[in-house]
Amino acid sequence: MAVSAWEQFLARETRGTIADLVCKGSLQLNAIRPSLSVLKNMSRGLPIGNQETIEIVECPNDGAKLRVPAGRNRILVSCPTSKYQFILKTSADTAEPPPKPVPKQAKIGRLHKLKAWLTS
Repeated sequence: MAVSAWEQFLARETRGTIADLVCKGSLQLNAIRPSLSVLKNMSRGLPIGNQETIEIVECPNDGAKLRVPAGRNRILVSCPTSKYQFILKTSADTAEPPPKPVPKQAKIGRLHKLKAWLTS
């Protein structure tokens, strides 16, 4: 398959453009690299986000650890794993555990009925 002169020209221009862009990008990266290392060194001792305003609580239904904002009077917390919702007081002076959930009745299927009949 023969390549036309136009296709050869476009291929050379594309390769040249790509090479120019790579060179410019690496030059810009080298120019800002010292600033990035200074910022990285400065941020090592700083807390990430609002760690001092986060409280870790356990879901009373399944015991999953949940992050909730601290310092609120009352907050509605929803557990993503068990979908259980409860109201939590997160102020620092009142540390009451959330109420235990009322267990749902287990569905009694054929196997449970058979097991109950066999063990009775």
